[in-house]
Amino acid sequence: MRSALGNLTRIPEEDVRALRKMWSGEIPAPRPLGQRPALLIVDMTEGFVRDEFPTGWAATGEPCAQAIARLRASAKLAGLPVLYTVSAEMGHSAQIGDWLKRDEPTMFPFDRAGRHHDVVQELAPAEDDIVFVKPKPSAFFGTQLESILNALKTDCVIITGMTTSGCVRATVNDGFMLNRRVIVPVECVADRSQLSHEVELFDMGAKYADVVELDSLLAAIDAL
Repeated sequence: MRSALGNLTRIPEEDVRALRKMWSGEIPAPRPLGQRPALLIVDMTEGFVRDEFPTGWAATGEPCAQAIARLRASAKLAGLPVLYTVSAEMGHSAQIGDWLKRDEPTMFPFDRAGRHHDVVQELAPAEDDIVFVKPKPSAFFGTQLESILNALKTDCVIITGMTTSGCVRATVNDGFMLNRRVIVPVECVADRSQLSHEVELFDMGAKYADVVELDSLLAAIDAL
């Protein structure tokens, strides 16, 4: 697989030099794809992808959905498990928590039911896919994800979805701390802020994940 860190145009050269110093002068190539990968699709819901919702950002969310659809099709053909996180209505402020530093339980999308919790049609789950509710940014926090991955006997997790600087980053961090091998295809994650998007990819690729080009990941999946 090919590293995508060199494609990040908003990262200052001095930061790239610091990264090369940490890696003893070389930016290492991503490791080979494992034999039992799983695909995790984080929060690709109407509420995050469509502009009609306050948390939605179609300019990056819709191209991201199209890229994930390519990856998902390849994963399904290879027999890889596909998992989705979604949001859900929460009735109490203690469940919602301190999102955006608000004390009252009014943080969209958690404060009401509606189609904003639904996975976008471009990525509609199949009957054999696994869909679970994620109450906090990390897909590992307060969910069964770790036990599901254990049951599936996965040796790496491909993390995709929205947003790069929010739920994707939190999930990558927790996956790393649980000694999970993490892969992030750059075309398959998106954010509202493109600066945050690139900075987070750069930082994740420095320490916690293999940040790769989608086409090279598709080739590796096809070779399984």
